[in-house]
Amino acid sequence: MRIVIAALLAATWLHPFHISQAEVEWNPQSQRVEVALRLHPQDAQAIIDRMARTTVDLGTAKDEDLKEWYSAYLRERFALVLESAKDEPPVRGEFEWVGVERGERHVWLYFELKRPSALSEQPVLLENRVLMDIQADQTNVVLLRGLERVGLQFRDEQIRLPLPPAFWEAKGASTPDTAPEPATGR
Repeated sequence: MRIVIAALLAATWLHPFHISQAEVEWNPQSQRVEVALRLHPQDAQAIIDRMARTTVDLGTAKDEDLKEWYSAYLRERFALVLESAKDEPPVRGEFEWVGVERGERHVWLYFELKRPSALSEQPVLLENRVLMDIQADQTNVVLLRGLERVGLQFRDEQIRLPLPPAFWEAKGASTPDTAPEPATGR
C-alpha cells in the first residue's frame, strides 16, 4: 500500500497539474461581477514576467506596476462577453482592477467586470483563458457565489461558457435588463 501511495505522489510531483480557481459574484447594487482569482505564486510570477518582458521580484514590485501588468493580462483573458458575427471579435464588458493580495501559498487578484452593453437578447458568456497561453494543460475553475454547488470549468477547447440565469438573481437581486439565456460553450 505504501508503494502505491508513494508512486501516486511521485507521479503528481513529476507531472504537476495546472489549475486556477476564481470566485465570481453578481453585485446588483454596482451592476458588476466581482471576481477573486486565486493563483499559485509561480503562476502569478509567470504572468508578471510575461507582461513586464523581464524577471520581476514580486516582493519588491510597486503596486502600481503590478496593477498595470495584471490588468493588461486579465483584461484580455477574463471577461464577460457577447458573441459577435462570425468574423468579428466578441463584445467585451469593461474591466476594473481592485487589488492584489500576496501570500506564501497563493496570490489573490481582485477585479470587477461590467456586463457588455448590447441591444440583442444574446446570453452573456464568461471567458476565462487565464494561463492558457503559459501552460498547455491549464484548467480554470470558476465558482459561482450565491448559487449552491455551481461551478464552471474552462480548458483550451472551451474558453467561454454561459452564466446561468440564476446567477444574475443571486442575493435576491433584480435581473438585469437583458438576462442571459442558456447557451452552449465554445
